Amino acid sequence: MSIGGILGLGKNHYPIPWDRLEYNVGMGGYIVDIDKEALKDAPSYAQEDQPQFNSDNVVGVRSYYGIPY
Repeated sequence: MSIGGILGLGKNHYPIPWDRLEYNVGMGGYIVDIDKEALKDAPSYAQEDQPQFNSDNVVGVRSYYGIPY
């Protein structure tokens, strides 16, 4: 998920565990039940950065959202 930026620049990307996503057929997309305030301290990376999806990162993201690894 991405938030922020102007005209697509300066966005931050927030990896969200699949367990926190719910697909809505009517909307044709995923619904995320996460308060925007909760994303303030959530694991993220800048648009221009390459994400690091190693085991430590995955455990950190899942832990942040309260999902066991």
